Amino acid sequence: MKAVWGTNKVDIVNRVDKILLLQPGSLSIERGEQPGGATARVKKDMGVAGESSVVLIESNGRVVLIDTGFRNEMDMSSKNLELNNRHVEASLSVHGYSTKDVEEIFITHWHHDHVGNAILFPLARLRYGSSPAMAPPMLSGFLGIKNPLERLEPRTEWVPGVSVFPTPGHNEHHHSALVHYKQTVIVVAGDAIVSQSYYDHDAVWPYNGDFYSEAKAIESMREISRVADLIIPGHGHPFQSYKKATRRRELPDEADETACR
Repeated sequence: MKAVWGTNKVDIVNRVDKILLLQPGSLSIERGEQPGGATARVKKDMGVAGESSVVLIESNGRVVLIDTGFRNEMDMSSKNLELNNRHVEASLSVHGYSTKDVEEIFITHWHHDHVGNAILFPLARLRYGSSPAMAPPMLSGFLGIKNPLERLEPRTEWVPGVSVFPTPGHNEHHHSALVHYKQTVIVVAGDAIVSQSYYDHDAVWPYNGDFYSEAKAIESMREISRVADLIIPGHGHPFQSYKKATRRRELPDEADETACR
């Protein structure tokens, strides 16, 4: 079984033993909605807190997370920190895990709603694809996170059945994770694909201050569509990569036979 990263072929012989969506994430602004206003306020009252999706993977005896989530990312009050703590512990315990079981965490990008709860996993090593210069100071200062950091080499296996690859656009340093589970290729997209409503419209989330490039973001979305069978977006439930066949038809014939299946 092979995955294709541009012109480089990577042999895939491993698959993960388990993958769980601990938290599907939520989004304050779906595609077509207007920012702000009464609708956004009511969503917040209903518990839509803008946290990222959180994925747990078990592979060869190792328990790892992809992103950690953080509800109400601008609220650093003790009340909100406790809310996040309870939410994380509950999502793990319902599946028989605790924060101490998590050995490593891959961070798709350094936004607070994706990395903020890393503080609850003091034993875990934080892995990442690339990092802006401000990331380590932000972690230790604003967020109080002291976890050891380690950069991953893109397009090579991080744990058996999991590799990471660059998906810039949402910001410059964004990476996504490719997971092989049974006969399915799953891409944990982070905010390269924010939710299905953005995927449906080939649209990108333009509201973050460090937004990098619309052209790069669309290119990353199309690469994810090309290799994935199932997509876990940065803020929402998993969905089928239904544009995959269309993307493959756009490629030269010789590329079709090497696409992930």
